[in-house]
Amino acid sequence: MVGVQACPPGMHTATRPLPHHETATPRSDRPSPKLSTVLIGTVAALSVPLIVALVVQRQPRWNPVLDFAMFELRLRDVGGPDTPLVGPVARLYGHGQQGNHPGPISFYMMWPAYRSLGATPWAMQVASAGMHVLALGVATWIAFRRGGAALALVIVALALVVRGIGVGALTTPWNPYLSVVWWLVFLLATWAVIDEDLALLPVTVFAGSVCLQNHVEYAALTIGLGILAVGTVTVRARRDAAVRHDLLRWSAVAVAVGVLAWLPAVLDELTRSPGNLSVIWDHFRHPAEDGIGLGHGVETTLVMLSPWRLVAGSAVGTNETAGSLLPGSLLVVAWSAAALASSRAGHRPLVRLHVVLGAALALGVVTMSRITGSVWFWLGLWLTVTVALMIGATAWTVWCLASRRLDAAALVRLGRVATAAVVVVAAGLTVTTAIDATDTEPNNPRLSARLGELVDSTVAALGAASGPDAGRRGPYLVTWTDPVSLGIHGFGLLNELERRGFDVGTDEASGAAVTDHRVLAAREATAVIHLSVGSDIDAWRGKPGIEQAAYLDERSPRERDEYDRLWAEVIDGLRTSGLSELVPQGADPLLVPALDERVPKDIRDKLSRLMDIGLPTAVFVGPPDAFASAAGPNQVPG
Repeated sequence: MVGVQACPPGMHTATRPLPHHETATPRSDRPSPKLSTVLIGTVAALSVPLIVALVVQRQPRWNPVLDFAMFELRLRDVGGPDTPLVGPVARLYGHGQQGNHPGPISFYMMWPAYRSLGATPWAMQVASAGMHVLALGVATWIAFRRGGAALALVIVALALVVRGIGVGALTTPWNPYLSVVWWLVFLLATWAVIDEDLALLPVTVFAGSVCLQNHVEYAALTIGLGILAVGTVTVRARRDAAVRHDLLRWSAVAVAVGVLAWLPAVLDELTRSPGNLSVIWDHFRHPAEDGIGLGHGVETTLVMLSPWRLVAGSAVGTNETAGSLLPGSLLVVAWSAAALASSRAGHRPLVRLHVVLGAALALGVVTMSRITGSVWFWLGLWLTVTVALMIGATAWTVWCLASRRLDAAALVRLGRVATAAVVVVAAGLTVTTAIDATDTEPNNPRLSARLGELVDSTVAALGAASGPDAGRRGPYLVTWTDPVSLGIHGFGLLNELERRGFDVGTDEASGAAVTDHRVLAAREATAVIHLSVGSDIDAWRGKPGIEQAAYLDERSPRERDEYDRLWAEVIDGLRTSGLSELVPQGADPLLVPALDERVPKDIRDKLSRLMDIGLPTAVFVGPPDAFASAAGPNQVPG
């Protein structure tokens, strides 16, 4: 690792900015072989926790459910006639239909590893980790270009991000997770561009495209910071012919990168009516409900800016509205003081980094305030990543202030101590994360195991059919009635049956989730495979022409009693609270009242526990006309 360098001489001058050649951190477009080796070694070291997690998750086999199953369906389509042109399904509704996140770039980036490793769920986990390793590599490369203290702060920030997000999330194929390390890349590249390293402009466009195509919440963040970077450089280019030449050259490359990255989304817009971009635009033009507001947005931002989430590795799955405002508020105060100090000292690279972080926070508060409905933890994961750079920038400022009064010999000694400290902190974070990774489990292993049993029994029942096709004659229409979890196992069943070679589809209500080419009308199906949960099972047992292919009830006697007790308490609590209209009836999903903010927290907690316990699940197979009278539309998640 390149040693931590002291701030340039003269930084104590508060009234005169230093010449750029004195303040700019050293960078090299062509690292020496030695630096290349260090760079590769650094990325490899940071990746160790991910590698440990992947080894641990190799067995038992993971069976993706819900969002992860939907993600794999689209990933499997890459390279074929139905290659996806849009991103994963989203809580976006416009022009009377459900939309998707803006683009498919992650599907394309993950597909080579996924396909080469056998297109298994584990291969998808490896491909997910590969997305983050690539981002770690790009971020480290940017850090080596900047050199000195910038390199040190980025290395520690990367180790903090891996620690804070956790290897369980970083090996999970889910679009909110796939953006987080690329957001750090985007921030670093934006800073580099503003600090006159225009060769990073294409990297800024690519990293921003990854973030935005994965999740629409990055729209204001990426576009706003992009405008800041281009605007700053353009103003500078008007006064400097050399900057103008570089801007034109690298802008051309950046435009080419942007065109390639966004071509699929544009093709979708031109070939469908309405296109997905139109659906997204209509959603934000005519929101179904108001956002949470500026006050709540600021409060949520401060909660999620807590540095403890990084250190403790608790950024994922944490209730984002719970916790003290104090840690985040103290960080903002400390960072603001550091930004002011760097400005007074005239350290331009450091000032520009603070400007980028300040703009990101301002745009972020606006983004958070526009959230509608429940504020899920994943909507602010970018804040957790931003915290790492805020800590790094503050530490860099302190380092500069502390070192400016020392003589040359003392600076050398202090630099060695600081370098050792950086190595120890980064190594300690990485080793701790790697040790924790030995206990990594795939997302919701209980649901995964349950789905595996249902799929095995269903495949065995279909395979028992007579004829040379061994039950694979299809196409099969897969439907479900799931009052507990909005089709968690329904999407998983569809995905696993397709993996095993069955010709399957589902109804139009799920089209945005599983892609249009998997939409199948009942009249086109040879048979229906229907997944029933809870009381829906009794509705299908004994019907003429319908056979039960699978049945599973993992609840212990104690859990059954607990379910009945909590169910009665929930009904009584909703009625007492004047919310009788939210009492689930028949196949009504429990998730609806569980997400309603009018419902008291203790009742929502009981609903969450009911969903954890679950209900008996069965799979039935029969002719389409036997299901026509009672089978309702699938429940599609938002």
